[in-house]
Amino acid sequence: MPDIVSSVFGRGPVVIFGAARMGRAFLGTLRSNGVEVAAFSDNATEKWGGEIEGVDVLDPGTLRERHRTTPVLIASLLGENEMYRQLTGAGFTSVYPLSVLHHARPDVFVAPYLDGAWDSADSADAREGARLWADDESRTVYDGIMEYRRTRSMDVYPRIQSRHPQYFPPGLITFTPQDVILDGGAFDGDTLRSFMALHPNAKNTYYAFEPDPTNFAKLSATGARYPGRFVGVNAGLGATDGNMTFTSGGGVDRTFTNDPVGGARQDIPVHTIDRFFAEKVSPTFIKMDIEAMEPEAMRGAEQTVRASAPTLAICVYHRPEHLWEIPRMVRDWRSDYRLYLRHYSTNMSETVMFAIRC
Repeated sequence: MPDIVSSVFGRGPVVIFGAARMGRAFLGTLRSNGVEVAAFSDNATEKWGGEIEGVDVLDPGTLRERHRTTPVLIASLLGENEMYRQLTGAGFTSVYPLSVLHHARPDVFVAPYLDGAWDSADSADAREGARLWADDESRTVYDGIMEYRRTRSMDVYPRIQSRHPQYFPPGLITFTPQDVILDGGAFDGDTLRSFMALHPNAKNTYYAFEPDPTNFAKLSATGARYPGRFVGVNAGLGATDGNMTFTSGGGVDRTFTNDPVGGARQDIPVHTIDRFFAEKVSPTFIKMDIEAMEPEAMRGAEQTVRASAPTLAICVYHRPEHLWEIPRMVRDWRSDYRLYLRHYSTNMSETVMFAIRC
């Protein structure tokens, strides 16, 4: 792979593959560094023919015709591996995955999910984290993530990817009719649909928290299929009750942030699990995929975890240190949890810690 600094900053224009929030952010930082962006491209057909701040968004075929030898910068975490293989397979000569870009210039290619990742694999925290897990599959997943952080190899994550439905590993998690489900970061109801597909006759109460108004409307439409079981909550989860500024606008990566790139800023209510369920039946299964707010939301659930030991399915990929900080938090609160780790994509996203009471 050509040297990124000379290729990107030393000559000519570049193109950005990924015309969403991260691509918009890259456009701004590249321009501020004097780098011309000749075009965007994306696999989403509805974006073709549009423009972003005066830069055309091309379909991948047209991009190849015009810019096959132009450096292509991948502005995506969720599809990094697939996009890299798509573009190199189509004959583009200089394709840069996000992990390589961030490692070379984290000041330009901003990706908080990766901040500190490259120096963490051989840290004392990482060595301690390796001892947390209860089975061989978890240790294999953990070791694979450390290998990726050392090498940035695109081949690691496909090797450690789990094939069962996300959040519901067979042999680890079972449900009874009395279980109360809490889905934090419910998006458009994707996990709800998965749960109901696995348990079509389930009568469990299913609380679904989603702060983004656009996503919540879709979630509510999904939940309407399950009357009497679905409880939608248009709010986030945190360490304290109140309001927080949220970047909204739909999509899977809306987040509580002060950065308005790619979305509108608005105040959104936030609940703690402890107070929300103070006069309700406590959840027995808690899932969280809430864009780096997991530690805060876990602190807001401490009393619930200490008192009733619900099964936990918590995403631990939004910040490098979450991979050991969140499991240690859980273990500090209750020593009778067994901890497991599973990974659900061919990229660095969708790593889930499961905590199950012995």
